[in-house]
Amino acid sequence: MQEATTVTLEAIIKEGKKDTFLQFMENGLGLTRAFKGFHHISIHIEEDSNHVLFFQKWDSKEAHQSYVKYREESGVLSELLELFENEPEVKYYKCENV
Repeated sequence: MQEATTVTLEAIIKEGKKDTFLQFMENGLGLTRAFKGFHHISIHIEEDSNHVLFFQKWDSKEAHQSYVKYREESGVLSELLELFENEPEVKYYKCENV
């Protein structure tokens, strides 16, 4: 059985947009959780900061990229990016089981 892929996304939420960001995520995560290949997502905001970390598990990098493409095509991704000061940094990790 293939090990799930861990995906992280890090960004800085624009000043004064933290509540808007949290509401946006709450409204949209139902669809994320129902997407094929999805396992888990948690969102963490650094204390006394607007630095956000998304921690996700997907079947594979390809499953996550399919999800991102869907969100791009629907326009939701551009709405999310408007809430960030910077281009988000996305990384993919495989568990080595050592």
